[in-house]
Amino acid sequence: MSMQTISAAIDRLTAVLRRRPEFGLHDDEPATACWKGDLRVVSTHENGTQLETDMPAEVGGSGAKVTPGWLMRAALAPAQRPEL
Repeated sequence: MSMQTISAAIDRLTAVLRRRPEFGLHDDEPATACWKGDLRVVSTHENGTQLETDMPAEVGGSGAKVTPGWLMRAALAPAQRPEL
């Protein structure tokens, strides 16, 4: 996907949300978290999508997966609009 396509999609979404802010509010599907041993957890969405997390080796995990804290920071990070 090109930067122009992404930029156009962001512009369309911005226009929709300005006209109808309630469009951005909806009930989300619940996630289910399942402990997989050690410090690994697999979270599953109702549609079957799964995300596995682990802690770094320094604190007892394997370090093989992304940490839950990193995912939280990524979710809260401000989006950067790409330069065209």
